[in-house]
Amino acid sequence: MALLALAGVVFASTREPQQVPVLIAVRDIAAYQVITADDVILGTRAAEGQNDYATLPVEGRLTLTAVTKDQPLRQGQIAPNIASVLPGTLTVHGFAVSRATVLNGGLRAGDPIQMLLVRDGRRLALVDKGGATIDRLNAVVLAVAGDNETPTLVVALRDGDAKANELAIATGTVTVFKDPAASRVPR
Repeated sequence: MALLALAGVVFASTREPQQVPVLIAVRDIAAYQVITADDVILGTRAAEGQNDYATLPVEGRLTLTAVTKDQPLRQGQIAPNIASVLPGTLTVHGFAVSRATVLNGGLRAGDPIQMLLVRDGRRLALVDKGGATIDRLNAVVLAVAGDNETPTLVVALRDGDAKANELAIATGTVTVFKDPAASRVPR
C-alpha cells in the first residue's frame, strides 16, 4: 500500500502543469501604447494565475505598463476598452491632483469622467476640436498612480480635444465629475 502511495506522489510531481492559452507579446511594448494584432500571438502558459491573464479583445487597447517580449499579457497591464466611450485617436495625460479630485479612491481604471479646468479660481475656456465652446473635457480614467497624499490621475482624452486645449491642460487645475449612474467601460 505504501509503495502505491509513493508511486502516486512521484507520478503527480512529474506531471506537466496544466496549460492554458494566453496572449504573448511578440515585442517589447512601452506603457501607454496602442496594442495591435501584430503585437501578440497565442501561446500557452501554466494554468496557475490564469485569472490574471488578459483576454480578447486587446487590439486597440492601451498598455498601462511596459510589456516585455515573450511574456503573457496580464489584465493589470492593459487599459479597459475605452473606444466605446471615446472613439477616435486618443492621447494620454497625467495630472497631479488632490485626494479629493480622485474622489478619495472612488475613481478606478475605466471610469468615464468629465474634467473641468480652473486657474486662479476661474473656469478656463475650453473648445472642442472644431472650435466650439464646451464646458468640460470628456475623459476615461486609465489609472490613479502615486501615493495617497499626491496622486496622479492618468486619463485618455480625444487627441483633437487635447490639442485644442493644450494651454488649459498645461496650466489648469483639474476638477473631476463622475456620473455615478454611468456604466463602467467594458473590459
